[in-house]
Amino acid sequence: MAKKKTVPGIEVLDLNYNLAELPSSQHRAGLAGLILMVQWLKRQGAHKGICAITQLDERGATLRINQEGLAALFDEVYAAYIEEKEEDKPRPKKKPLREIKREVTKKGETEEKNFYIYPVYIPKASLVADYDPSANGLYNGPRKLDHGIS
Repeated sequence: MAKKKTVPGIEVLDLNYNLAELPSSQHRAGLAGLILMVQWLKRQGAHKGICAITQLDERGATLRINQEGLAALFDEVYAAYIEEKEEDKPRPKKKPLREIKREVTKKGETEEKNFYIYPVYIPKASLVADYDPSANGLYNGPRKLDHGIS
């Protein structure tokens, strides 16, 4: 297990984002995504630490966060699961999980061919799945976006 790193002297950060000071529409969209993610994480209720939007209005937002809250946020944002992908050619400089041989019929002729199985990391995107009605049965009815600050 990896050791936890701590920054001495900093327990809680208040990060103030002013929309007028953000340099581009991409930065403003990123802030909107961060706000949605923090509010979604709060509704899950199972994370440790502090990770909350303490101020939200038409001018910007304030994020209050500590190291445990940041870890919870990143754990959820970057959460992924591993699937296996079968490929007919080996990847350069990558070792497959395993190789399999299978008979393949091409133009009426059957031949035995090697296939290579590689890991593929798939983002969970739990927040998106909560709001996406096409998310493979994960949709449980309409959701109300939480714009309130507590």
